[in-house]
Amino acid sequence: MCRCLTLWVGLTVVACAARDATERAPTASLETASMPTALLARTPLTETTIDTILGLRVGVGSLWDADWTNPDGTPGHGPTAMVAVADESGASLFRKRLHAGEAFVVEGREFRVVEVVVLDSALGHVVLEHSHP
Repeated sequence: MCRCLTLWVGLTVVACAARDATERAPTASLETASMPTALLARTPLTETTIDTILGLRVGVGSLWDADWTNPDGTPGHGPTAMVAVADESGASLFRKRLHAGEAFVVEGREFRVVEVVVLDSALGHVVLEHSHP
């Protein structure tokens, strides 16, 4: 069932509702080489902040462009971030400079860096993908 709605600025919007559950889009999932198919969540983290993800304290900082070597030995260059993970008491569990596409595991919890955005005049951010709690 579709309905047209004309907004006061003259823009026409068409909205369609699914008739039954079979017409709705499936819930997105992602399968990586190390992660089994599962529902995944994405958490954006602003530079210099700490958030709790899957019971771990995850922080990002020191965002800048840097060189790296890919697993196949080819060189890479682009935005990177220092990612640090601690347990709830604050004990350090992981600390490494990472770029988009890299994955890491801390205490059995898998993470993947989806995006690193470095900004010149403001704080940048990192988007981490992880299993849905």
